[in-house]
Amino acid sequence: MCALLGITVAASPALAVKANPSFTQKLAQTLMVYRKGNDRFEVGVRSDLEVLDLHAERGPLGDRWQVTVALKPGLLKTGPVNGSIVIETNDPEIVIPGNGRVGSESQHI
Repeated sequence: MCALLGITVAASPALAVKANPSFTQKLAQTLMVYRKGNDRFEVGVRSDLEVLDLHAERGPLGDRWQVTVALKPGLLKTGPVNGSIVIETNDPEIVIPGNGRVGSESQHI
């Protein structure tokens, strides 16, 4: 299983977030992790990127999880972003790279 998560941040994202902290929710991404038919599927998420706010919620059938990845309003800064999101499951873990740069031009992080 392979996963890739990308967020495109427009010009001056730190200024946009400072002016309107709820802007980070507009940038939030949803990632679905599932194992169909397994009602005991477990998921945990963690990241070494302090700027990310991660939240995992189990679906009603127990075989899938919705992971929401958002930016923390007070921590977004101009400069390089290098790290990863790790999704731990009772199957092998999934590592999603988060590399890029937050700057004055559109960048992929």
